[in-house]
Amino acid sequence: MKCPKCGYVFSEEYTQCLKCGNTMTLILEVLGDFPSPAKEPFLSVEDFMKQPLIEEPEGGETPPPPKEIELKLPE
Repeated sequence: MKCPKCGYVFSEEYTQCLKCGNTMTLILEVLGDFPSPAKEPFLSVEDFMKQPLIEEPEGGETPPPPKEIELKLPE
């Protein structure tokens, strides 16, 4: 949270500004309860591991050549 009086930024767990002592109870009542933190992370380590973009065929098979597209632009 940011104190409206001095601009100090602090955790919403506190009810008073740690710098100037301004009470934040009215602001906290207007904002309501903050959601509780998640028990487990949304993303896992596996989500950030490098994975191949194209799967290679198994058994030494060669993949088919890419298709060519012919473009004709007006002159």
